[in-house]
Amino acid sequence: MEKDFEVSVFCKTLNIVLGKDLATDNATYLGEELDKYKYEKIDKVVFDATKLEYISSFGVRAVMLCLQRYNNSEVEFVNAGRRIIEVFEMTGLNRYIKFVKR
Repeated sequence: MEKDFEVSVFCKTLNIVLGKDLATDNATYLGEELDKYKYEKIDKVVFDATKLEYISSFGVRAVMLCLQRYNNSEVEFVNAGRRIIEVFEMTGLNRYIKFVKR
């Protein structure tokens, strides 16, 4: 599986545009990509989940690692579908993530 996401930084905001799936292969690549930014001052992490239809346990783990790495940063999921939000509610991670529609 190819990397199905794009990562960029602009004005201390880490932007992650997710594709259709965040599963085993993509989550591994995402973790590697996020390692590139671990020494930058990040105030906010934005996951654009507009296209996201499926997130596996590895995907949840990648988000959890992001929450840990940037623990003083605000974390947003933009345009996440109901099923994706429910996964984060079941894990309790929704307490640390702001869900917004744009």
